[in-house]
Amino acid sequence: MSASSNQTRRHSAMQRKLKELLRFVDKADIQTESSSHRGLNTLTHKPLYSRPLKPIQNEPQCKDTEPTHKADREKVTDGLQSCTIDTNKPRIQKLQELVTTNLTGGLDRPELGKMREAKQDGCTESQTKKQDNSWFTHTNKAGVTRSDRLRQGRCIDKRPKDLINRKCLSWREAAKGHESKLQQKEYDLFVASLLTSQSLLQDKSADLPVEASTEGLELKEAASQMFLLEQEAKRVLEENDRVRLEYEDVQLKALVDQKDKESCDTRRRDEDTFSGVMPCERSSVAQVEAKRQQVWKVWGELKDLERDIKEMMMSSVIISALETSIRDSEDEILNIAASNVRLQRANKDLEQNISLVLSNALISEETKAYVLSSSCFAGRMIEE
Repeated sequence: MSASSNQTRRHSAMQRKLKELLRFVDKADIQTESSSHRGLNTLTHKPLYSRPLKPIQNEPQCKDTEPTHKADREKVTDGLQSCTIDTNKPRIQKLQELVTTNLTGGLDRPELGKMREAKQDGCTESQTKKQDNSWFTHTNKAGVTRSDRLRQGRCIDKRPKDLINRKCLSWREAAKGHESKLQQKEYDLFVASLLTSQSLLQDKSADLPVEASTEGLELKEAASQMFLLEQEAKRVLEENDRVRLEYEDVQLKALVDQKDKESCDTRRRDEDTFSGVMPCERSSVAQVEAKRQQVWKVWGELKDLERDIKEMMMSSVIISALETSIRDSEDEILNIAASNVRLQRANKDLEQNISLVLSNALISEETKAYVLSSSCFAGRMIEE
């Protein structure tokens, strides 16, 4: 009794551990799917038009991250928009001032000659100056080196210059944003439905095995009690048979002793009575006595045979007890078979529900196979 109860407890403990392990694995899979380890790219494929557009131009080798480069870039853009690039502005202003001041008043010929000489001297000096010294003296590019100009030009070329391109980019960005929002909503709905279905299935599976385990334990306890009662009944019947046989042996011995005494008494009486009888008559009396002794021997052998038959054969009480126990065991077997059929049906319904949920769910084939195998394994353990 204790060994069978320990085995049942171990079996139920193993079943509980397996169920807890399956629940933990399912929850871990759901959490990993809903977390950032498995994003939307694992469930849905991005279309071609949602890929990020990269510029054809090569990126600059050194990135402008300092505020000075940003300020220079803004200056260059402002200069290009205003389109005011004056290289020789001071020289033109000087000439205009000379013309405006000298044409207003009346001058003599010697003064005009001096003015012409001054103009020629100014022109020769301006022509003799190098062109590099006069470039970018009074513009927004003053103090900018050649490498800075190249870097600024690359940064400006990267910007979209056409309004049509800008509109296309804005439309694509809006489409990508809406698409990502829809995908996120779809994924959230899928995870919520999966969690609800898993919780319902786990509650059902948790209720069914508990009831089945309790019924199985009750049946096992009833069977063990019936076995103990049967053993006790057999022991009582054997003890009763043993006592009855002992009583019969004692009674038989008493009868034999009594018969011996009676035979001795009759012999003495015969001897006393037939002392005066002829020898032929005595011989007939002896023959009768011998026949009687032979009958008593046969009767004793019959008693021995009856006792052996009782010892070897089973009594009617034992047979009736066995028949009743067999009937009870048949009823228990039928109940167990019916409960097993119910459990098999519940297991099949559970597997069908799991397969339907997995077919509607957007998950990989590996997770589907894993969930189906775990559910089949749990069903087999419950049936066992």
